[in-house]
Order: sequence, then C-alpha cells, then structure tokens
Amino acid sequence: MGKLLLVGGGSAAWADWLKDNRAGRDLVVLDPADAHYGAAGRLWVLRGTRPIYSAFYGSLDPQRSPHLLMAALHEFLGVVDDNAIIQMYPMRASPLMRQMTQTLTGMVRPARILMPNDEPDDAICWPVGPESVDLIKPLPNLVLQAQRKAQWLKLIERSSRHEIPLDRLTIQGARLGSGRLLDSVMRQRAGLEDALRVEVCGSALLVITKGELAEEQVTRALDITHTQRAHIVHSEDYENLLCAFVRLSGEEFGYGRVESLDFEAGLAVVMADAVPPVPIPILRLGSLRVDADGHELGEVRPWQV
Repeated sequence: MGKLLLVGGGSAAWADWLKDNRAGRDLVVLDPADAHYGAAGRLWVLRGTRPIYSAFYGSLDPQRSPHLLMAALHEFLGVVDDNAIIQMYPMRASPLMRQMTQTLTGMVRPARILMPNDEPDDAICWPVGPESVDLIKPLPNLVLQAQRKAQWLKLIERSSRHEIPLDRLTIQGARLGSGRLLDSVMRQRAGLEDALRVEVCGSALLVITKGELAEEQVTRALDITHTQRAHIVHSEDYENLLCAFVRLSGEEFGYGRVESLDFEAGLAVVMADAVPPVPIPILRLGSLRVDADGHELGEVRPWQV
C-alpha cells in the first residue's frame, strides 16, 4: 500500500475524509494549527484514536520553523509503519512553502498523494500524482479559533506552576540564551548597568531591560561589545509564550505557557502539564502567546525575543 500524503486543505478539511478513509492506519499530523487531538502548536502521531507521540512547535504558522517540521517528521517516520497517512498543513503560495513541501515530500516518499480538487498543483514537482479528491469546505476561522480555545483551556486547567532557576536552565527557540552572558563589570563598562540581562552573540547584542534605552546608550554598548546591532527586549515580552520542558536526551515531557521570566529573582515561572517537582534542564520557547483565559494574543516576530 505505501505511505499516503494529504496535501493542502488544512486539518478541518481532511477531518471528515479521515473518518471515512483512514481504516486504522497510523496518522502523522504536520499541521501545527490542528486542535483535534489536543492543544495546538504541536505536531502529532496517532495510532488508532490515541496520540502516541508529539513534538513541540510553538506556533500556528507552518512556515515559522521549517527546521522543527523536518526534525519532527524525521522522528515520526521512525515510529510509524510503512502504510501511514501523513497530513500536511494548508498550502500558501510562497517560495519557502514550496521548497519546504518538496523537501518534506522527499522525506516521506509517498506511494500516493491526495489533494483537494480546488487547489492548484502546478507550483511543485510531485514525485507521484497528485490525485484530486472532493473535500468539504473548511470551517470558518471563528469556529477554528473556538476549537483551539477549548483545547487551550483544557491545557491550562491541568497545568501546574513550576519555578525554575534561570541559572540552571538552558533556553531554546529564542534569541535569549544563545549568546555569551555579560557580567556586571562589562555591563557597567557598556553603560547597561541597569539592564536585567545582556548577551553577545556574534555581531548581535541582546539587552533585556525594564525601561527604554537612550540612543547614546545603545551606541556606547555596541562600541564596547564590538557588535553591530542591538535587540532591545522587555522582560514582559516573554509572558504567555508557549513552551515545552525538554530532557537532556531531547525528550519533551511538559507543555504549557510562560507566566513570567523574572530576571531579578532569577526564576522562570511556567504553567505546564508536567507534575511538579521535576528537574527541568531545558525550556523550549515558541512564538505564539496564549493568556490564562485561553485567548491567542498573536505571535512574536522571528527571533524577536
């Protein structure tokens, strides 16, 4: 039979088709906005009706982090059988999505490809097909948002509070934690003694502050640290970001949202579905913000924080 690739349409469009045609096959869901199986912002493997594997994505936009999609698919293909169904994300006309889709298709090596009959297929050189199928129209965005909100509220309800010392924590998925931390002496030389945290990564300077910086402060800091551009971030910019707990082995074991990164107290405060107390060596940050009432607050720009 071989693997079956479902391209385009989005999860809402394929849901009814899968009910009638899945026939017990393993299902890989590469649409991070899909909220049929749990809170969005994750990618899924289902066996029967039960998710057996998931990967943190932290965004609703499939173009946001192509490397995470590819890494997840690589892991997923190692746990599904040779007849699995791989459900892709909604398609958009962009060079990045075209290249990303061709790469993911090459990883899957599908025996068949299905696509909604109202979507063009001339932008991608498919290895087989694709065959056209009739799908119901996707639900309105307001309905999809309500479905996601219901799942956010379920996640929030089962979440517990975790307080993690920042000096024992590795942060992934953000600019924070990617550079060399400046000590108090260097911050003072750079005129940033009141900053909460300062990092240098290559030619870029990250400054986390409670207030605004004057232009002359930024100029002096760039000169002292021999950097070319500065990224000014406020501590509250990390609030409500989706996040995951990760073990040193790379295994994810908790999903939730950042309540605060308190740089003065040296604590990351996170609401997540892992049961405390538990050691948390790695905190993986996403780009979507979701508040304590399940409202989606939009996404931060790539590498903004």
